[in-house]
Amino acid sequence: MTEQGGPVSFTLEEMAAVIEDLMRIADDLLSAGDEVNAFLLDQVVNTLLDRAFGGDS
Repeated sequence: MTEQGGPVSFTLEEMAAVIEDLMRIADDLLSAGDEVNAFLLDQVVNTLLDRAFGGDS
């Protein structure tokens, strides 16, 4: 268990599952006509992908 306020880490498999879920939600939002929130969620997904799988950030 980490200290309160300490860093939290996830395995790559856990990050992949979270990213997959967020992508599915973004697709659902887009299908429902909520382009703004779908776009914003897509930006979050892109940032997570970049950080988890090899971005230079």
